[in-house]
Amino acid sequence: VVDPTPMNNWWPAVTVTAAGPVVAWVTSVIVSTSLRMAVWARQRIGADWVELGNSATGTGLGIATVASAVALATSPHGEPVVAWSDGATLHLRYWTGSAWSDATELANTNIDCSFVGTAPALTVRGERVCVAYTAGQDTASAANFDVHVRCATPTW
Repeated sequence: VVDPTPMNNWWPAVTVTAAGPVVAWVTSVIVSTSLRMAVWARQRIGADWVELGNSATGTGLGIATVASAVALATSPHGEPVVAWSDGATLHLRYWTGSAWSDATELANTNIDCSFVGTAPALTVRGERVCVAYTAGQDTASAANFDVHVRCATPTW
């Protein structure tokens, strides 16, 4: 069991690195007195599922008001890369081997829409990372979502 804590856990994603498989997911946490969503991750090392930094306690990789499912890939350096959306903000973080860092070329990107509709899809090829997602205007009468792709070459 990756996370034996009886909590609300949703939308796991998995990638395999040279060091072992990594799983990321959305979980519910209490921040101050409010119930929020956080993105957590753990890696299988030997027989144990361990945190990468503080990736599976407290706010983990990041706190969200309206978190989508996560997407997970492996960087060209063999480390996990995680993407998720929170309302109209797209997040992308990667493990450096010692800490989590934002891929500033794509991270915390405020998308010109009222809502990111679905979980992002993530791929890495060579030094380039691409994230696909749906986004649009969610109104009382209809939700209209388009498919978007953003690619960048982060400073890994």
